[in-house]
Amino acid sequence: MNTTSSGIVIRGAIADDAASMADFITALSHEALDTVSSRPPPTADEERDFVAAVAAAGGAVFIAVEETRVVGLLDLWPGQKPHDRHVCHFGMSVARERRGQGIGRQLAAAAIERCRSSPMTCRLELEVVPWNTAAVALYEK
Repeated sequence: MNTTSSGIVIRGAIADDAASMADFITALSHEALDTVSSRPPPTADEERDFVAAVAAAGGAVFIAVEETRVVGLLDLWPGQKPHDRHVCHFGMSVARERRGQGIGRQLAAAAIERCRSSPMTCRLELEVVPWNTAAVALYEK
């Protein structure tokens, strides 16, 4: 667990975070960003299942929490085929009002640390659209 200078806590998600995670994704979906896949917002039960599925696959879900509210989320997935088990992929998002405050950097740092501590992982990959200049700048750092 890591606390940022703004009092935001970066930690692994647990089943009890599911309702707040669902609220976060619902708010994100209402922005209708072209950088986020469009799908119906998940329910709390679906988010609980998601956290369990990521863990069962050997990955992790990291959240940024302000008091009890999720304001950022990163899901980290290891490759599932024999030829790519050494690679992890991640997706990340931060609440609109919290962007540009270092939360994405802290979430990415948690993912990097997780990968460094895994004897199986030697590469971390992501995809980002080129017009998401804030994300590109973060990943270049």
